[in-house]
Amino acid sequence: MPVEVALALLEREGSWLLQLRDDLATIVAPGCWGLFGGHLDPGETPELALRRELVEEIDWQAEELSSWFSHTNLQRVIHFFRGPLTVPLEALRLQEGQDLALASRQELACGQVWSPKLQEFRPLAPSLQRAVGALFSSIEIRPLGPHHWPGAWSVLEPIFRAGATFPHDPAISEAEARRVWLEEPQAAYVALDGAQVVGTYYLKPNAPTLGAHVANGGYGVAEAARGRGIGSLLCRHSQQEAQRLGFRALQFNLVVSTNEAGLHCWHANGFHIIGTLPGAFRHQLLGPVDAHVLFKQLGSG
Repeated sequence: MPVEVALALLEREGSWLLQLRDDLATIVAPGCWGLFGGHLDPGETPELALRRELVEEIDWQAEELSSWFSHTNLQRVIHFFRGPLTVPLEALRLQEGQDLALASRQELACGQVWSPKLQEFRPLAPSLQRAVGALFSSIEIRPLGPHHWPGAWSVLEPIFRAGATFPHDPAISEAEARRVWLEEPQAAYVALDGAQVVGTYYLKPNAPTLGAHVANGGYGVAEAARGRGIGSLLCRHSQQEAQRLGFRALQFNLVVSTNEAGLHCWHANGFHIIGTLPGAFRHQLLGPVDAHVLFKQLGSG
C-alpha cells in the first residue's frame, strides 16, 4: 500500500522555501532539494501531518495552508499544499536536512539551486520537479503556426536587433526572419501565456545526411517574460520533441560567452561545452567575443 506524504510549497516575496535533503542512500532523493513535510502518522490528516512536520523540521507554525493537488504512484501518495512563509528565512531553525534556501522561479525552472552551506549547486528532487511543473502550468507550448508568427516576431525582433546572441544580420527583415525561424526548420514551437506568445524555439538537423541525426535549435524569450523559467521550459520541451522526431543529440554551435543567462540554463539542463571558438562572435556592443559549442546526447537525463 502506498505511503502517504504531505509537502508544502511555501512562498515568500516571490521565492519558495526548499530543504536540502541529507546525503543518505536510505532516503528518497538523497542530496536533492525538496519541500518541507513528511509522512502521515496513523490517524492524521495530510494538513495535520504537515503542520507537525513543519514544527519538527524548521520550528515554525504555519498560519495558512491550502490544499493544492495530490499525486499517486506505486510507492507514495503525495499531498501538495501551498501557503505563505510569514517570517524571514533567518527566523527558521533547521532541524532536519543539510540546508534550506529561498529559490526564485527562475532558479526552480533551471533545475538546480545553490546551497549556501555546501557552496555548490544541487538538483531538484522528483517531487519538487512535479510541484514546479504545476507552478508553471499556465505556460503552454504549441507548434508555431502562421497565426502565431506576429507574436513570435514581437519576441524575436528585439533579439535580432540587439546583435548580442543571434549571429544573423541585426537589420534582418521580418520576411527573412520568418524564413529562418518558421519555414526552414523541421519544427518550430511557441510558448503561450494565455493568448500571448512569450517564447519560441525551432529544431532542425545540425548537418545534412550523415550528420542529420543531431539536432540544432534556436530559442527566444520575450524580454518582459524573462526570469520566469520559460527558457528552461523550452529547452526541456525541445529535448523531448527532438527525441520524438528521431534526433539522437542536440548541438548548439555558437553560444555567445557573454550570454550568461543562456549558458546557465543550458548547463542546468544537461548541456556541456565541448569547445570554445575564440572571438567567433562579433557582439554589436562588445566587439569580438568567444563563442561556445554545446552538446547533449538525448536520453542522457
